[in-house]
Amino acid sequence: MGAKSYVLNLSENVRRSLDYKRRNGEWGGKAPLGYLNARDANNRATIIRDPERAFLIRMLFEEYAKGCYSISGDLVRMAREWELRNKTPKGGFLSASQIQHILMNPFYCGEMRVKGKFYSHIYEPLIGRDLFDRCEAVRLGKLRRTTTHYSENPFVFRGLITCGVSGRTVTSDLKKGKHIYLNCRDPANPAKKLFVPEGGVLAQIKAVFRSIQVPERLLDALLVHMKASHEAENHFHCETITGLRKEHDHVRERLAVLLDVRLDQSITQDEYDKKAREMKVRQTEIAVQIEQHQDGDDTFRTTLESLISVA
Repeated sequence: MGAKSYVLNLSENVRRSLDYKRRNGEWGGKAPLGYLNARDANNRATIIRDPERAFLIRMLFEEYAKGCYSISGDLVRMAREWELRNKTPKGGFLSASQIQHILMNPFYCGEMRVKGKFYSHIYEPLIGRDLFDRCEAVRLGKLRRTTTHYSENPFVFRGLITCGVSGRTVTSDLKKGKHIYLNCRDPANPAKKLFVPEGGVLAQIKAVFRSIQVPERLLDALLVHMKASHEAENHFHCETITGLRKEHDHVRERLAVLLDVRLDQSITQDEYDKKAREMKVRQTEIAVQIEQHQDGDDTFRTTLESLISVA
């Protein structure tokens, strides 16, 4: 009886301790991906942002919230391209189920979910509640847009046409390795599928575009406007990229100075680790922003070239 009573008391004390931590916003387990378990200045267990993964986790939420990317295909591919890996000893890439678990975890927006109950935590959120809610709406199908999955086949109308009978997105199929057909429903018999040659639809669209006549004076004004837009965009792009690269170099110099200070033992290891993590997070953010600006500049240039060719 004595041993059983001791075990029951011990179990109750553990339960009370965990309840106390939850009410105070403290997490008692392994930190989610994007965070790290650490010790504060008083040697108490805490959770901090992971300087290598936090920004990438936020990007997963931002991309998924757009409503046009799948988890199993698009987000898995993006995570691989970003070199986002899990925290296991092998450091493997994230699976679709792991990414889905991340997107469903409210810890990233400031809440802990324990046995179906929610508690606000004391750690720094990686995203806002609004972004988390938008991802939930996409996951539940409330905000999902037409998705254009990546494929080795360059279907022109992928995700662009809706069937007037069923209301569903018209899909494309490649037959015999060379013939492309659009799949829809027969208006006369909705239960029957129709296979429409892609070439026939393209011919109809080309005829519509050829019928559009733009006045010469309007074309001249459009070209002047596009030229001014290109100059403004180029100036903005150059200034922004230059500023980001200067800031990136400045952060790198500060890291070098911080290391020298640590080697001189002017600061503690904890102080060094905290400052270094903050700087490395900013370095990662700057690198991603530079890449996004480069992609945006390429997209703008491609769009401008297409408009000029049409004009």
